[in-house]
Amino acid sequence: MAYRAPLREQAYAFRELATLVSAGITLKQALDHQVTRPMAPPFRAFFRRASDRVGKGEKLSVIMRDHAGMFSDITVALIEAGEQSGRLDKMLTDIAEYLEREVELRNMISRETFYAKILVSAVLLIPAAARAIIAWLTESAWRAVVILFQTLMVYLLIGGLPLLAFYLIYRRFAASQTGRNLIDQVKLAIPVLGVIIQQVALAKFCRAFAALYEAGISVPDCVRLSADACGNRHLASQFHAAAPVVEQGIPLSEALGYTRLSNSLVMRLLETGEQTGNVDTMMDKAAQHLEDESRTRIHRAAVMIVPVVIIIMGIIVGIMIARFYLGFYMGMMD
Repeated sequence: MAYRAPLREQAYAFRELATLVSAGITLKQALDHQVTRPMAPPFRAFFRRASDRVGKGEKLSVIMRDHAGMFSDITVALIEAGEQSGRLDKMLTDIAEYLEREVELRNMISRETFYAKILVSAVLLIPAAARAIIAWLTESAWRAVVILFQTLMVYLLIGGLPLLAFYLIYRRFAASQTGRNLIDQVKLAIPVLGVIIQQVALAKFCRAFAALYEAGISVPDCVRLSADACGNRHLASQFHAAAPVVEQGIPLSEALGYTRLSNSLVMRLLETGEQTGNVDTMMDKAAQHLEDESRTRIHRAAVMIVPVVIIIMGIIVGIMIARFYLGFYMGMMD
């Protein structure tokens, strides 16, 4: 599998390149500077090779295409558009901003679900820890270690191995186009989460489309590239189906209206953008709205999980306390 640098590292690199190129430094010198920065060896190796080839007169977009998988198609398309228009510094800045927003979106999801993840982990660890502590207080430290080890082995046999088998089957199934499409379709059908997944995917599509459209890329190509950036194969296939319709001269708002992706606010913003010629601005606004709405839904879902997990934790602790005192009194009666 081809190496792909973390989005945050890519964003930082493109931001620096944009600053250097806009200051009048040649692209080769800017690439040479990247080689001196601390980064993953494969990423540094790319900049070293890119500097050598740019010095020989090759285009950066061609070099990036030769490193398939390291960069997204959107990034390469924006670089190519910048080279053709003579605005490479502007495109480098747009790429950095696009990647930074993607990083922020992922951080938001991780941040909003962090507390719920901690509670779920606690539900699994508290019973094992409690049994070990009780054994330590009533018997010995060695007995506590044995009980803790036994509990962890039970978790491994009952939960770990089946989860590992499921993960391997999932990876094998998801490796095919049909399998991945089906999995992503099932994700959209999950109660509560399905709506959030669709909103996040649509936000990514709108954000990518805005960046590509502003760069002067044709609308059908914007649709195809943005579809691949949405992160959901099932939704991407519907976006791809809209591209040929747009090529026939039908407005994008009407073409997308035939799909299940027709968010009323997004459609109104897109129609306004088509009428005023500010499609990129309207799609950026649509992306911002969808990100804000998905953030609210994620926060609400995480808040809903907390009391449920706390109740489960209380029941588990209550059962353990009851079992402890029951065993204690039974021992006294003997």
